[in-house]
Amino acid sequence: MSEFVGWIASRRPCLKNSLVCTHILVYDCIDMQVRYHIDSRPIEYRWYRGKEASISKEEIICLLDQQRPYDLAQAYEKGPHVDLMNLSCDQDWVAFVNRWGPLWMSGIERSQGRSRTRLEWCWAFQRCLKSYARLLECFGRPGLEGHRLRDFLNASEDENRVRGRKPPATATVHFFVALQLDPAAQHNFDEEFKLWLRHASQPDVRRVIADVIKFVSFAATGCLVAEWQGVRPRIAARLTLDSLDEALEWMVWNGYWMKKPQMFCQECQRAFRPESAHPRKYCSYDCAHRATDRAWHKRKRAMEKKGE
Repeated sequence: MSEFVGWIASRRPCLKNSLVCTHILVYDCIDMQVRYHIDSRPIEYRWYRGKEASISKEEIICLLDQQRPYDLAQAYEKGPHVDLMNLSCDQDWVAFVNRWGPLWMSGIERSQGRSRTRLEWCWAFQRCLKSYARLLECFGRPGLEGHRLRDFLNASEDENRVRGRKPPATATVHFFVALQLDPAAQHNFDEEFKLWLRHASQPDVRRVIADVIKFVSFAATGCLVAEWQGVRPRIAARLTLDSLDEALEWMVWNGYWMKKPQMFCQECQRAFRPESAHPRKYCSYDCAHRATDRAWHKRKRAMEKKGE
C-alpha cells in the first residue's frame, strides 16, 4: 500500500504535502441527500489572518494570528477580492493583511507564524487582478475593449517579471498566438498592439479578447475524496485553494459563476459587488446622485446655449 501511495505522489505532486483550504459539498452515500458541510480539518489546513502587520524596507511583515484561521472559499461572501481592488496606498495593505493574512506564505513561514511579502509583488498582483476584472466587465463595449486588453496584458507581464515567474505560456504569448505571430520572435509589444488595434475589426478584437479571457480563466481546481465517518461512507468534492492569492483569483471567477460579478462604479471607479444579479452603474446613492446632477447641469447648459 505504501508503494502505491508513493507512486500516486510521484505522479501528482500537488497531492503531496499540499496545504489545502476546502469548501465541501457532501453527498451521503446512504440516503444520497445533499448537505453543505464545513470541513473539520485541523487548523493548519486553513489560512491565517494577520495579528500585527507592518511595513519595513519595502516589505509587509506579518505576525500570523494562528488562533483565528478561516476557510478561504467561505471568505468569498465577505468580498476580500473587492477589498483588494480598492487598495490605494501602502498603509491600506497593512489593514488588508491584518484582516485576511498575507497573499502567500511558505511552509516555513506558516510554521514559524511570521511572513514577509514584497510590496512590489503585492501591487503587481493587485494591478493584474484588477485589470483582468475590468477586462471582463467591459467585454462587449466598443471603444473600451482594446484598451482594457492592453492594460491587462501589461499588468500580467509586469507581475510575471516582479515574481520572477517564467511559465510556459503567458497571456501576452497567447495574444501573439491568437494573432498568428511567432511568440518566440522578438516583438515590441506596444507597437505591435497599437498597429493591430488600429487595423483590427471589432469582431477580431472581441475574438482575441475572448481567447485571452478563456486562457486566463482563474478557475480553481478540485478533487473527489472517498472517506469514512465512523461506519458511514462519504464522497466529498473539495475545492483546492493553496493560498490567498489563488483564492482571490478564484473569487473573480466565482462571481460570474454565481451571476453576481464585481463591478466598477462609473463615478468613483471603485470596485463593488451588486446586491442582486441586475447590473448597476454606481456603487452608492451618493455616486449616482453626483452623476445624475452633473448630467442634468450639462443638459441645461446645452439647452441654454442652443436657445441663445
